[in-house]
Amino acid sequence: MPVPAVLSGPRRRSTRVARTLVAGLLGGALVATGAILPAGAAVAPAVNTPADLPKQEPGVTLRTYSTPPLTELCTLKSGQTPNVDKLMSTIDWSTDEQFGAGDNFITHALANLTVSTPGSYTFRLTSDDGSRLTLDGTQLIDNDGLHGAESVEGTVTLDVGVHDLFVEMSEATNGQQLTVEWKTPGSSSFTVIPNDVLSTEAGVVRVTAPGTKYCEGSTDSAGDGLRLDAVNPDYTLVNLRPEGFNPKVSGLAFLGNGDLAVLTTGSVNSGGWDTSTPGKVFVLKGAQAADGPEDVTVVEAAGGLLNPMGIDVIDDKIYVSERYQLTELSDANGDGSYETKRKVAEYPSGNNFHEFAFGLIHDEDNFYVNLSVAIDNGGATTNPQPAKNRGTSVKIDRATGAISYVAGGLRTPNRRRLRSRERALRDGQPGCLAAGEQARQHQAGPLLQPLHEPRRSLRHQPGDPAGGVDPAERDRQLPEHAHHAEGWPLRRPDDVRRRHLRRPAARLPREGRRRVPGSGLPPLRGLRGRREPRHRGSRQIALHRRHG
Repeated sequence: MPVPAVLSGPRRRSTRVARTLVAGLLGGALVATGAILPAGAAVAPAVNTPADLPKQEPGVTLRTYSTPPLTELCTLKSGQTPNVDKLMSTIDWSTDEQFGAGDNFITHALANLTVSTPGSYTFRLTSDDGSRLTLDGTQLIDNDGLHGAESVEGTVTLDVGVHDLFVEMSEATNGQQLTVEWKTPGSSSFTVIPNDVLSTEAGVVRVTAPGTKYCEGSTDSAGDGLRLDAVNPDYTLVNLRPEGFNPKVSGLAFLGNGDLAVLTTGSVNSGGWDTSTPGKVFVLKGAQAADGPEDVTVVEAAGGLLNPMGIDVIDDKIYVSERYQLTELSDANGDGSYETKRKVAEYPSGNNFHEFAFGLIHDEDNFYVNLSVAIDNGGATTNPQPAKNRGTSVKIDRATGAISYVAGGLRTPNRRRLRSRERALRDGQPGCLAAGEQARQHQAGPLLQPLHEPRRSLRHQPGDPAGGVDPAERDRQLPEHAHHAEGWPLRRPDDVRRRHLRRPAARLPREGRRRVPGSGLPPLRGLRGRREPRHRGSRQIALHRRHG
């Protein structure tokens, strides 16, 4: 399916920001799925060589997604984290332990297939239940449906090079199997594709998440159940990325003169520290008025940054959120190089590869940053956390650099936004909220209020290290009337009520309560407002705000 482009907003000159991001920097290439390839048909020669690929290791990436009962393969909704993600030697699996599940799941096998001899190759796909095999973006074998172990073959001509291999399989009940074999040129028998011709990217962080994953539905559409798949008609896409400029973008911000500052991540290595490529700030001169890459000049403005994940511009200063500090960059002599660095604030450090600082924004008094927790290789949250007060949303006094904590219980809160009366954040790999859950942090207090009901109580669960905030620091910053639960405290401010929760984390004072039939919770007096819209697949939490 097409790579999503996400754009929204009114029609105005600043929309050139969005079109620059999507078309120029993120490079949304379209990927099409072809029809079944007839036996003997030719595949376009592979354009990749081993040198074209990122660092590889032998084997196959297996990803398993728990699903509702299925009768055939489906397209999973994008953005869902697998339940299982691991490295396997070959594609020949039949046990629960190998798949990481027993019934009702979809498994994807992804690998680079290196061919050293050109010629005719026959593939045999055996599965219980349905499966499909796709090579270089073209479907070669369709073995879909509910059935026992059945084999289907397909023949194709391959050139020397690296070919993209993708196999998908669905399992209902009563046993499972997925085996991929081939018959090479000049051979008379099938063998399981060997480990030495299969490879996958090395050193990746294999993140997993529990829960059921869902297929695209016939009633889903872009923006309603699915990611956007086209450009809003209010926008025009213009490619502003000069040839050879391929940044790993972690942030974008416009300077006062209309030039675009582009922040890059630098090296991120799950095996430990890797400073071989530092994070940098590039300035795209002329980006605001450019009509193509020929109108843009790329200038390196700053370097030597440690995995910066957020950028903000105030007057003539650039601010970046590095792993363990907020850094101010300034151009002292006006030559366009932001060579002067000043540490504004320092974050808790556990020296873990997953400790990032996301979502840098500011208002008149403070900066706001989200701190992710430490994780183990494989994706599990490190327990205990090597540093206190990670998995939190913090504010930083712009004048003094003093840090205070405004929300906790997070895991990888990779987005932040400001509105006039509230702040919102998004947790990309949460331990307490549903994956990708967006939450509001109200000014009335440190309540982390999800827009939809989480899969379990918002209270920080005993033994769960995600967002393990130091109790002494927490209690010092909370008002005396805040309601406490285990771990991070929740309180019910005067302008919010939550309904339909299975288990409330705090109770209102008895005086003035009035029971509403069926709600399970008393209302708050003097509230006006409207109920938030219900979204498909999620129970609702109603927010009532005091107006005026």
